[in-house]
Amino acid sequence: MPSFDVISKINYQEFDNALANCLREIANRYDFKGLNISIERKDKIITTIAPDELKLKQVNELLQVHLIRRKVDPRVIIVKNSEGAAGGTIRQVSELAEGISQENAKKIIADVKKLKLKIQIKIQGEELRAQGKKRDDLQEAISAIEAMDIGLPIEFINFRDYSNMIEIILSIFVIVVVGFYLFRPTSKQEEKDLKSKNNWRGGF
Repeated sequence: MPSFDVISKINYQEFDNALANCLREIANRYDFKGLNISIERKDKIITTIAPDELKLKQVNELLQVHLIRRKVDPRVIIVKNSEGAAGGTIRQVSELAEGISQENAKKIIADVKKLKLKIQIKIQGEELRAQGKKRDDLQEAISAIEAMDIGLPIEFINFRDYSNMIEIILSIFVIVVVGFYLFRPTSKQEEKDLKSKNNWRGGF
């Protein structure tokens, strides 16, 4: 039965590449020169230091630009809080969000059910598995899910179509069976029968 998985995951390597490029630009920009600005990631926590709200906003926007360039959706960053820090600076703490929450999973399932497609969607941890007999129904479900806004980027992976696999296996089986009968070694009795048949024909 055809199926696919729905996930929301962060490519941390690309995220770190974007962060490194952002810090490199900050170090080279004249309007940031000499200012106490930093961005650090520890697991899923991002800590940003800036001298004031304006510079903090500029740094956030710059990071978003670099994330987009590396094909990382900026929506993965969820700002938790910002507060005054040492030296009159501002510290902002953000968290990287990934995975489909139970709330979002139920919303997706409910919205797809409204389409009355012959598919089933099951929650598997922070992912979803969709199965259906018709690929057209699955394609329609994908289009519907893509149009939803759950606040995080989503991907569709592990496309499987077992019906095609069964057809391939059956085709291989038929080829093997036909080939066996066509090219199998001739037994002694069959050789004797064939020789007698040829001799009988030779008498006319």
